[in-house]
Amino acid sequence: MTMFCPVNGQTKFTDPQGDLSFVTGYKISVSNDGVNFGEEEDMYIFNSTYQEFAVVDGKIEFKLKENYCFIDGSPYFNQTTSSSNDCRMCIPEKNAFDWSTSLKPECRISIANPTTSSQLQLGSGAIAGIVVGGVCFLMVVTGIIVWKYKQKRPKRFTSRVSMDGLGSETTTATTK
Repeated sequence: MTMFCPVNGQTKFTDPQGDLSFVTGYKISVSNDGVNFGEEEDMYIFNSTYQEFAVVDGKIEFKLKENYCFIDGSPYFNQTTSSSNDCRMCIPEKNAFDWSTSLKPECRISIANPTTSSQLQLGSGAIAGIVVGGVCFLMVVTGIIVWKYKQKRPKRFTSRVSMDGLGSETTTATTK
């Protein structure tokens, strides 16, 4: 018995960013003589460990299972750290198709990967420090303004003249 298996008509389903194969599909048909083939059928190759499929409105859909990421053509389980950067990790609820900034305290203040985002991510301690620093700065500036104002304002004098019972005057002056 001879078997002939030419494979053509390959289809690839890419991840949502469109750059790496997520699922590979083939159209296959079977022949026992190499001349007459049966009807073409779709065959998909996927990894059921981290992927699942469903038929929705007559179309086959593939998606990641919960708690998985698919980054740079490879699957990662939730909270898996990147081998090239300890502050990058798989956090599917943030982004299932790219590394996210780790939740570790030492990674909280860092600039996100410039290829995906230019956003500065700050932890709550850093934000509190910025707010307290801003309030202190405003208090210092206000104090300087008040001090300068008091230095420039003209001095006022008041005087009182009183007569003692003997007919002599007493003058008292005060500066404010």
